[in-house]
Amino acid sequence: MNNLLNYIPLLKVGCSKENYPLYSQSIYFDGETIRTCNDDVYVCLNYQSDIRGCLNLFVLESVLKIAAKHREVEFVVANEHLTVHSPDGYTASLGIDSITDFPLQDMPETPLTEVTDDMLLALNDAILFNRPGGKAHNLYIYMDKEHIMATSNMRCFLSNVFTAVSEYVGINKKMLSVLDDTCMIGSYDNNTLIKFDSGFVKFTIDLLDGYPADKLLQFVNDSREGVLKLCNMGVLNEALSNLAPISQGEKVNMCTFSNTGNELTLKAQSMHGVIETKVDSELEVEYKTEINIDQIKNLPANYDVYVNPDDVKILYLKSTYGEIVVKENN
Repeated sequence: MNNLLNYIPLLKVGCSKENYPLYSQSIYFDGETIRTCNDDVYVCLNYQSDIRGCLNLFVLESVLKIAAKHREVEFVVANEHLTVHSPDGYTASLGIDSITDFPLQDMPETPLTEVTDDMLLALNDAILFNRPGGKAHNLYIYMDKEHIMATSNMRCFLSNVFTAVSEYVGINKKMLSVLDDTCMIGSYDNNTLIKFDSGFVKFTIDLLDGYPADKLLQFVNDSREGVLKLCNMGVLNEALSNLAPISQGEKVNMCTFSNTGNELTLKAQSMHGVIETKVDSELEVEYKTEINIDQIKNLPANYDVYVNPDDVKILYLKSTYGEIVVKENN
């Protein structure tokens, strides 16, 4: 059973530390599969075992990690207990619970599409634009047949990666944590289904039928019109890090961008004082704007930053895998 540790990270996605329902902390064993389930996630993986019933996942994980440090460990299932024993003196006996109301679900029949490297690259950028606690369309990446998009707080992400999904799929950080290029993904009854060679995970999501996909596409299309390249985001991130000390304790961290003759000056001030830093730019014309640092800091360094001297409230970023628009609404 030592190899069960390899399955624990994925099983944890379907577990919680809540006391209700009774099975929320448990792994369910039926001999052929292992399963976990909470209010939002259902995990089912192929795994043969002599255990029939439920074991607390968090207790079992700890015991298996300790057992892995001992030699010649034996696992015995008898009398509704799992006994873990090593000749060097380590023994643990875990009670196997019989939880009769554990929900047993089969893999739903629904069209699925392969997860590609291009999809993963776009999804990892898009996840930066999810905002917990917001409206439904702020909580998920929205993926349809030809686009991957996300939006929150006057910021949005768009990628034109072809995904081939038959229906829209909603993706959040927890789902992205289990995705790789061996998976398949799709939508089932407005929920997200991820299939592995060893099983599947079903995520319950909020209804996204009202996702503003057309408006987002139009907004990005409009925002790229008339832009000129300013610099690379990696350069901008380094410059912004130089300004960080002055913003200690500030609720809103504003920064002035001022470009003249291929030189960009960034300036931030607060009750503590003023910090100014300069970087080379690729913009020859004069340009000046003020933007909230929190809206742009730590955006991916592989994006180039573009500005529109006629619309200074918009920053447009582009890379091989996506486009980002940041709009300052002050």
